Amino acid sequence: MRRLQKSIGAVSAPFDSYLLARSIKTLPIRAIQHGLSALKIAAFLEAHPLVEKVLYPGLKSHVHHQRVRDALAPAVWKDLESRKGWEADGVPFGGTLSFRPKGGKEAGSSPSLSRRLVRAVSHRP
Repeated sequence: MRRLQKSIGAVSAPFDSYLLARSIKTLPIRAIQHGLSALKIAAFLEAHPLVEKVLYPGLKSHVHHQRVRDALAPAVWKDLESRKGWEADGVPFGGTLSFRPKGGKEAGSSPSLSRRLVRAVSHRP
């Protein structure tokens, strides 16, 4: 923000500054929860019969899982120690994941598979 202000002389509105300051305070909590949600979805997809492979480095089955564990900051581990239930699947590592459906590209682009997976993931308790 300061770089932008110095380079072009722009000054943010007071309410925008307030929103930015407020959101920065909760960013670490939201980022960890974002990763935990992705980990739950990845674990669900990994066990799903219509999914061939899940590509999410936080899963224990991923080839680079140990690198992910080593890369997490001590502050993240401290926060995770207070949470229960995430240890079984792996570690939260961002919110982006991908998967390969069984049956290849044709099966993955079928609308019925998309509806079934989205419904299953969004209604998981």
